[in-house]
Amino acid sequence: RKLGGESCRVIEYAPERIEIEATLSEPGRVILAEQFYPGWQVEVSGAGEGRRTMAVEQADCILRAVRLPAGTHRLTFVFRPWLVAVGAAISAAGWLAAGVWAVTRRRSKE
Repeated sequence: RKLGGESCRVIEYAPERIEIEATLSEPGRVILAEQFYPGWQVEVSGAGEGRRTMAVEQADCILRAVRLPAGTHRLTFVFRPWLVAVGAAISAAGWLAAGVWAVTRRRSKE
């Protein structure tokens, strides 16, 4: 959608990843009509800039937003909740403990 020299275009939309190209004529915010939830991260790249991670903010108490300087930017919103990493670590530790227990038990029977 274009508004007075500004535009925003969705490039990719998936449940855990949204990629957007936005052009702002002055500093402002890009607001997604998507519910804010902890665990969303946004990587931003623009002309002459490297890729950097920025904070996802709440807009109107419920929506996702990111503050950007003027210019053309590519935003990649990715859902990476910290609880998933904690669960994976606990699961890996459990499988490792089960493997050690099985090997130890097998050796004690020999």
